[in-house]
Amino acid sequence: MTLAVELRSFDGRLNRAEFDSGVPALDEWLRLHAGQHEKRGTSRTYVLTPARVDLDAWSAAGFAVTEDSILGFFSLSAAQIPLPSLPAGSRLPRSVAAARLGRLAISKSMQGRGLGRRLLMEAIVITAEASALLGIGGLFVDAKDDVAAGFYQKFGFQPGQDDPHKLWMNLASIHAFMK
Repeated sequence: MTLAVELRSFDGRLNRAEFDSGVPALDEWLRLHAGQHEKRGTSRTYVLTPARVDLDAWSAAGFAVTEDSILGFFSLSAAQIPLPSLPAGSRLPRSVAAARLGRLAISKSMQGRGLGRRLLMEAIVITAEASALLGIGGLFVDAKDDVAAGFYQKFGFQPGQDDPHKLWMNLASIHAFMK
């Protein structure tokens, strides 16, 4: 049975206190900083919640969730990425404008259900849409460890020259990925 989810723009009204990804730094960022970044316009956070019209199905499946439960989240911001942080052979200026995937986390109770993939796909779509309005060379992520780096590499992100945890998906790859 597939349970419906919704991607929503973060507005500060959802239940952040109960979110637990198993990574305290990510949980703390959502609780303490996401709202401040929204107000200042320094990043945009998107949250995945149970679909409001499907709450009975979630309950029947044994999940204690409400329409305010956060299943996962990611944040995007604008960035200027220096050439050494991009993959070898990148033919770009000394630095390139990009979207930065700053955070991506899934609640421990929802991990292993494909929600991380879903959130990453949403971030890629938003980046593609933004590229139609702004000069963006691609999507950049600074993975925290080898496991996270491996996750992004499965989707075509390439490691940077100066750090294998700095990963890049250029705009051509984003558009190809969406086809």
